[in-house]
Amino acid sequence: MKEQLESVVVGALSFEHILSTSKVTRLDIAVDIIGIRIDALDLQFGGEGKSHWYYSGAGQPETGYLGIKQSDKNAPWTAYNKRKQLKETAGSGKQLYGGLSHTRLEFHAKPNKPLGELKHYPNPFTQISVAYPVAPKGVSLYAWQFFLDACQRRGHKQALALIPDGQVKGRYVKALTTAHETFWRPEKIWAVWEQSLSKHGLLPT
Repeated sequence: MKEQLESVVVGALSFEHILSTSKVTRLDIAVDIIGIRIDALDLQFGGEGKSHWYYSGAGQPETGYLGIKQSDKNAPWTAYNKRKQLKETAGSGKQLYGGLSHTRLEFHAKPNKPLGELKHYPNPFTQISVAYPVAPKGVSLYAWQFFLDACQRRGHKQALALIPDGQVKGRYVKALTTAHETFWRPEKIWAVWEQSLSKHGLLPT
């Protein structure tokens, strides 16, 4: 990539100069959650905008678009069944993680900054939380799945409002809160951000 950039830029500018002066207008930042399909996860988005989900013919969620705003119809967040997407587009020959199920959470950033300044980009994964929730003791699996489906379609606040029994509602809230607190670690994800940029030669030396 360095050689190609230097060869096509008028004046044969160095790659170091390109790093310091050119601006990145679009950047996709992805995290893969390995061993879990998207329909088994609970996603909580703390930002503004609408959400839109696509479902398979069997009723399983496959792709979610989060944070859609009227001013920008392109969602900044996408969550999808990456293994299924690879099977449909690349066939059985290209699989990640030995073919294990995995969910990809993708943030579409628009930094409009030079490459060298990307190391200061704020952590976007604090806007969202992901969990693998387990049914509270005494709650049937089908009732818990109905609740999680309602969370996805209605939002967590509205889904909880449908539960008339205060004690039951409290158990649901505790189960969800515990699941998110123990599963999602956005600060650990972002701890390797600058290291990853440097490793791939995207920071000026």
